[in-house]
Amino acid sequence: MIETIVFIDDSEKARRTFQRRLSRIFGEGYQIECPDVVPDLEVMLHNLEQIEDKVTYFIDEDLVHESDAQFKGSELIERIRVIDQDIPIYILTSDLSSVDEYLGNIEFAIDKTSLSDNKEEYQKRFFRHLNTLKRARTEREKRFDELFAKSLVESLTEAEKSEYDALNVARSKILVDEAILSDESVAELDRQSHDLKKLYEELKGLRDDTSES
Repeated sequence: MIETIVFIDDSEKARRTFQRRLSRIFGEGYQIECPDVVPDLEVMLHNLEQIEDKVTYFIDEDLVHESDAQFKGSELIERIRVIDQDIPIYILTSDLSSVDEYLGNIEFAIDKTSLSDNKEEYQKRFFRHLNTLKRARTEREKRFDELFAKSLVESLTEAEKSEYDALNVARSKILVDEAILSDESVAELDRQSHDLKKLYEELKGLRDDTSES
């Protein structure tokens, strides 16, 4: 499977340049996707969601230099983190002083001019983060499968249902949600079934009374 590195910059020239540089760093098995920057943050997020098999983001902090974007790179990163808490994200910038060093949503900030000069060192760090991501995703997949298997034979507790929902969102897939019922959901269905049965008996009784008279 070809995995995707996403590079986001408002400069078309920068996109071409770093697509080549990142291709050399990550090598075979990875493709570099460079989506256009659009003005609206929600549309930008939607466009990113359409990119499959994402494993890393590189995002320029200043996205308003050559585009009509109404958001900064750090704002986009905050929204991406809501969707995916584990994927490595790096800020690329020409001015490291403009980036909050305590920004907790990124691995670290990179001076654009240093990426080529320190290629091997960055490569080691990038792949360490990728390995961490893959382990986290494997553990989530295993837990999801456990909960899914349990749901087929018995109802999940409310805590397990919440965990399942969170894992399902992270996977961005819907797997027969109709079959995933919590204890409270089952109880609610039982109550509804009882009420319907009671109503049926009442209607049946009224119909019998009408027939006798």
